[in-house]
Amino acid sequence: MAQPQKPKSATGLASRQAATGLLIAVLDTRQALDGLIDPSDGGTAFNRLSDRDRRLARAIVSTTLRHFGEIEAALDRMLDRRPRKAGALIRILQIAAAQILFMDVADHAAVSTAMDQVTADHDGRHFKGLANAVLRRLAREKDTVLVGADAPRLDTPDWLWTRWIKSYGEETTRAIAAAHLVEPSLDLTV
Repeated sequence: MAQPQKPKSATGLASRQAATGLLIAVLDTRQALDGLIDPSDGGTAFNRLSDRDRRLARAIVSTTLRHFGEIEAALDRMLDRRPRKAGALIRILQIAAAQILFMDVADHAAVSTAMDQVTADHDGRHFKGLANAVLRRLAREKDTVLVGADAPRLDTPDWLWTRWIKSYGEETTRAIAAAHLVEPSLDLTV
């Protein structure tokens, strides 16, 4: 007898939940992403995913971190103030924003899975209406929300930007920061 397959939304939700967990571990507990996604030592939620879902979770987290400053700027435009004691709400919004703004993910899919995550989060579920409004507005305004934004500057931490300016000057610093925004090509070594 064949095993019933999970609905696509459940599979998509699992990869987004793993991505959120990875983002929390990297940003809030300062763990290295490479260690968290290591197949032998990585996080259990991540390792329980199928290969396809692990690739999606990794792509989402990498995109979120690569464009973190832009995502924060976009969310700041959508929120008057950030709610306190909201559980994983902000990290969920960041993951969804990365998908809406920088990935080839349907807006409704990013919003829907984010809403499922917010609903499942004990501390964040009280902000379900806020999350829905923010993400729907972000999806509507995605073509204009970052117009004029200085992506290389936004996506480079202040301490690193200052150090690079001091060592290399403004022009080289901008070139380095712009290069960091480019998705690296796949490299296979036998």
